[in-house]
Amino acid sequence: MGEVWKARDTKLQRDVALKVIPEGFAFDHDRLARFKREAQILASLNHPNIATIHGYEETDDIRALAMELIEGPTLAERITAGPLTANEALTLGKQMAEALEAAHEKGIVHRDLKPANIKVVSDGRLKVLDFGLAKVFNEESALPDLPGAATMTAGPTRAGVILGTTAYMSPEQTRGRPLDKRTDIWAFGCILYEMLTGQRPFGGDTASDLIAGILEREPEWEALPPSVPPCVRQLLGRCLEKDHRHRLRDIGDARLELQEAVKVTERARPSGGHRLSDGSRPSPNREANVYYERALAFAAVGTSNPDQALRMIKRALAEDPKFAGARAEYAFFLILGILNGWSNDPALLHEAEGEVRLALQDDPRCGHAHSVLALIYLLQGRKELVPGELEQALKENAADATAHTWLLQYHRFNGDYQQAREQADWLIRQGPLLYWPGHLNLGELLREQGDAAAAIHELEQVTEQDPQNVYALTAMARAHIDSGNLSKARQVLDGARDDDRNNYGLRQQLALILALEGRKAEASQIMNAELQRHAETLVFGSASAAEFYAVMGEIERALDWLERAVRMGDDREQYLRRNPLLTNLRGHPRFQQIIDSLAYRRQHRAVR
Repeated sequence: MGEVWKARDTKLQRDVALKVIPEGFAFDHDRLARFKREAQILASLNHPNIATIHGYEETDDIRALAMELIEGPTLAERITAGPLTANEALTLGKQMAEALEAAHEKGIVHRDLKPANIKVVSDGRLKVLDFGLAKVFNEESALPDLPGAATMTAGPTRAGVILGTTAYMSPEQTRGRPLDKRTDIWAFGCILYEMLTGQRPFGGDTASDLIAGILEREPEWEALPPSVPPCVRQLLGRCLEKDHRHRLRDIGDARLELQEAVKVTERARPSGGHRLSDGSRPSPNREANVYYERALAFAAVGTSNPDQALRMIKRALAEDPKFAGARAEYAFFLILGILNGWSNDPALLHEAEGEVRLALQDDPRCGHAHSVLALIYLLQGRKELVPGELEQALKENAADATAHTWLLQYHRFNGDYQQAREQADWLIRQGPLLYWPGHLNLGELLREQGDAAAAIHELEQVTEQDPQNVYALTAMARAHIDSGNLSKARQVLDGARDDDRNNYGLRQQLALILALEGRKAEASQIMNAELQRHAETLVFGSASAAEFYAVMGEIERALDWLERAVRMGDDREQYLRRNPLLTNLRGHPRFQQIIDSLAYRRQHRAVR
């Protein structure tokens, strides 16, 4: 929005950058207003990653900003030479996030963030420039906004013309809709992707083609190099959500995620030579490794594609049938069908166990295989075998988040809530984006300990990132049930995606709500043989079925399900004692026998 010259401040004997309104626009009132407002915005920002303003000069026909002179190439010029290394891109991305965070905290959205507006100086510092299209979105800010700033400009802005640079526009920006800080988060995601891959996430021969790509297509996720950690892949997915309501809400979360990712790339690789991005030992076949990393990318991004991920895993195994990490991941995908509430076939657990044992034959030290085997044992009720497998997994990779998740569940079903809480806290510390399971599981722990309100608060941490996360919705509905708010529980379930309506876990909660409402015929219709078969495959499914039939008043049937849950490893003695949904069972001798057996087993574990 102006011409920039290198100039000399003769008073303070320093070089500066002098940004001047071109002569042809000296009397363009809108441009002059934006120029002056850029000066006000820069003056309100004081951050090492944002160019500093030294002063604003105004004469009869000249308007000029005196700014910090920043030597060095623009980020656009750096990327022209090829993609940056993962460590350099993540380090610069963290600085970019810090700059945006400072602006957003002042109620300012940049609206024209792009590599050409970012400089990289020789010492590795990043500087964000050109706040000429910035907009104040915080009503409490003292800076005035401009009328008519409906948000492609290379020349002067005209009424009804969209402000910004097309390739980095958010979907809502291309449509000329009202903008907030999430439009900067979209541009941030575009730039981070471009630094890592050397290409823009959306392309096209014309502006119309480019906008169509922004609105309708996904980036080429497999273009991300194998060295990019899974957490960063998911961060990119969250930043590039087309629906701004589902997009990352706070750039500070991105800053925290990249801060941890830089540490991971520098220090958290397991010992024993080169490892893949999830800590697995690589295959000697390069193509197999590429397909495996692509599988992790499809599984990790915000808009995950499990079918494509599974296809990539199969391609990796076709390249190298003895690739232990890929075979363990294949086994995990078999289990996911049950865990995710889409399959009720227990044979999948046996098939998965066979695949894991093949992986361990090929590589007895494969940490991922030991982690998946621990999960299989946990689901099969062979809980005594779980600690040994998790010990092996964490010995190979102490930062294996899945192993920490199964350890959390192991402690939870032993009723050891303090140890389970420690694992949940560890998961949450790994980053606000990657491990929403930390918040999810912490919410479940709090609910089982009788604090439904705290559980709901924790689960909201998940739905803030993903409002339609089916796991969080199911858990939150249950928390509202425990708090006695059935209408809110039903409202939460109604927020699920249409594709998730047949999810077994969600349907089980709906059946429970109907039972509590006294609509027993409808509840029984939902809790049919198909849903019961799914409940039989999981320890928490069997426990939920016991709750359902206790509410329905079918006492013997409820006790049968409760005994099944206990046989599968549910040792939550104190929770079963206080669970309000089991009230109808407490006077029954069989219930007391179950509680006594759990107390004995717990005492026996303590002695050992």
